[in-house]
Amino acid sequence: MSICVFDPEMPTTPVEKTVYKQLNFQSSDDASSSTAPLTPQSPSAESREDQPQRGVTWNKYNQNRRRMRNKPRNFGPRNTEMRPYHSPTHVSPPHDRPMTKNDIYFALDCEMVGVGPEGLESAVARVTLCNWAEEVILDTFVKVPVEVTDYRTFVSGIEAKDLKGDRAVPLKDVQDMVQKTLHGKILIGHALENDLKALQITHPWHDTRDSAIYPPFMQEVPDLEDSSKSSLRPRKLKELVKDRLGNDIQELGKAHDPVEDALSALRLYKTERLQWEQFVVQKVAAAKVQEPRPYGLEIMPPA
Repeated sequence: MSICVFDPEMPTTPVEKTVYKQLNFQSSDDASSSTAPLTPQSPSAESREDQPQRGVTWNKYNQNRRRMRNKPRNFGPRNTEMRPYHSPTHVSPPHDRPMTKNDIYFALDCEMVGVGPEGLESAVARVTLCNWAEEVILDTFVKVPVEVTDYRTFVSGIEAKDLKGDRAVPLKDVQDMVQKTLHGKILIGHALENDLKALQITHPWHDTRDSAIYPPFMQEVPDLEDSSKSSLRPRKLKELVKDRLGNDIQELGKAHDPVEDALSALRLYKTERLQWEQFVVQKVAAAKVQEPRPYGLEIMPPA
């Protein structure tokens, strides 16, 4: 019985075997061309003596491999210990941290002021963003680029001093902050179409959770012409919160609080999250791509 002894210097993988053959073996044509035995007086033998012996090149190849294996690898300033990326002691950089609900879900609410003749047109004057943990991550007044003709203080709670003070931010800066935060994220709110139009930005409808147009939150209204038919109409946020959460918001005689409104829409979504996401999946499966809109929802959902 023969015993096979493992030699760590010999090739083991297919790639190493190929390299070994290329470095150390002659082709069959060269072997067959010289059939007579070589003697010390033969000039061909002298030339053979000058050549490296079989296996020398392979040993050099192995030495280079060991040298590279033991050489520290530099992965940049974040890995000061110079360990491979897959090392168990490697500390993941911040951008590799798994995303949580706080990184995905954001609730938006805006307060408007009136511009144009008689203040009939709306312009955004305050923007609020909250995360899943109900923390306010953005709450700022917005500098209106045109003349304000109606501050709507009884509803918005905004006065002239709020838009002229240092706390007011240019609209372009607010747009950049909101879009950067919401890019690729789930946007939650009530009647978001109005908020997005006022901000003059867009957001994909399949990433939007609007409590005003979610069918289980809408009110069924019978058709006046045909009693056998009915339609759905949006309900006010105040009614939904009272009915679903049992809380009172937007009390009569008090201005609206955008933080309270954003958090209320977020809490409504939390009560129906699983069913709501299943509803969106069905909508996406039946959706047809349409032309993008200048602002509001980028693509409208199917009817």
